[in-house]
Parts: sequence; C-alpha cells; structure tokens
Amino acid sequence: MVLFFHPDGYIVTNYHVIVGSSRIAVHFSDGRRKYAKVVGFDQQNDIAVLKVNIRTPKVADLGDSSLVRTGDVVLAIGTPFGLFKNSVTMGIISAIDHGPFHPRIQTDASINFGNSGGALINAKGQVIGISSAKFSIEKNDEIGINFGTPIDTVKEIFTQLIKHGRVARNWLGVGLNQLNQAGHKHFQPGIAFGVGLLVSNIEKGSPGDRAGLKVEDYLIRFDGVEVTSMIQFRELFISIPIGKEVEIEVLRKQKLIKLTLKLRERES
Repeated sequence: MVLFFHPDGYIVTNYHVIVGSSRIAVHFSDGRRKYAKVVGFDQQNDIAVLKVNIRTPKVADLGDSSLVRTGDVVLAIGTPFGLFKNSVTMGIISAIDHGPFHPRIQTDASINFGNSGGALINAKGQVIGISSAKFSIEKNDEIGINFGTPIDTVKEIFTQLIKHGRVARNWLGVGLNQLNQAGHKHFQPGIAFGVGLLVSNIEKGSPGDRAGLKVEDYLIRFDGVEVTSMIQFRELFISIPIGKEVEIEVLRKQKLIKLTLKLRERES
C-alpha cells in the first residue's frame, strides 16, 4: 500500500515494500497505473518517498500522532496478502513510543502482508501512522501485536527526503533501557529511581564506543541536562546539532564519570 502525501504526486510507503525493485508501479483505485521514481528513503524508520508525474488532489488528511493515547480506536487500511483490496480492520492503540530513537505505535488492529505502507486512521478519519510491522513468534502467528510509524515521524522524514534526498541525523550507537523499579534496585545505581538510562549494548566504533561508554553504565546527564526517561532523552538527542561535542555523565559502579561524546552521522 501507499499513502498520497502531497498533491504534486508525492507518495509515502514503507522502504521494505520497494527495496530491491527495479521498477515501481502505483495502481490507482480508478484503474490507472503509473510508474513512480524513488525520491529517497530512510531505512532506519522503514520509510520511502516516491513520486508520480501526475497531480493527486485526493491526499491524506494527516493528524497529530503526539495526541495519540493508549486505548484510542484506530483503523488499518490495506490489501492483505494482495487479495482483499482496500480492506479495513479496527482495533485500539495498545501502546505508544516503543523504541528509544525510532518509536512505534502498537495496535491490535489486524495488519498482514499487503498492509505495509497503508494508513492507520483515527476516529476522525485522520492518518496518525503508517502500518509497518507485525510481531510473531512463529510464521503466521495471529497474536495481535502490530506496529506503525507515527505520522509526526513520517512528516519529518518526508520533509528531509524532499529537500535533501536523505535523512541527516546524529548517531550514538548505544542501546539504552529505562529500568522499572525492580531493575533499578537490582543494578543499584546509587541515584533516585526515575533518573538515568542503563547502557545495554554498544556498537564497536560508534560515537558512544569512542567516548568510552561501557555496558551497564548508567547515563544520568547528557549535554548538561538530567536524563529522566527514554522519551525525554530521545527529544533531547534529536535536538542536538549534527557533529556537536557534548559532555555526558555516567555512573559506573557507583562512581560518577564524565565523558566527552563527539556526535556524527553513521557512515553509509
């Protein structure tokens, strides 16, 4: 599935829908078929922008995913398995903000092969996300754990791809976890519960690795700001200019350590 994003023929879909394709055809509901060119893609968020050389006056009514709350009703539109054209399934928002840097909306609205790139729509008919993935333990499991990319994230990616053909972002290369109270007691970080994020893994050669971060460090301050949650840290991190050098503070075995982190983009 694709989502018409702009009347000048710009279309958004999932990157995994078009990857490996030598030629991309877009089929319209009125029977027309047009070939599209790839404007750009963001593999990390699984988003691609395409363009067809016609105007598309009927574009999506985009909502605000920051207003989405757990329990909201949501509809998923797609063509499951390539057989059931323009099917609609209904569910609720099960959770929001899964993931430290690339958040996802979780829903129990049925999403299957053929739904990818289709719209997640709220009760007002506004698009609040794009269907992107389904979680299953075994192939064809039906356990109702499905994910979409928030539309606010898609808007940001769309703007950068239209302007620059790519998405520019800082790279940290570090896995971070927000501990619950039991986990906090287990690691005994030496600070009040609700402050800090646990370093769970580090990519070799990444900015975090070169700064000297270690697994089981507890990140408590970033660029002079106390870290209080995954969501707060994500907003702080993406606001830092690319390439900036920042000071971070970590607790390592109950000792406060200051490190200098030189941010940069990931090498392609």
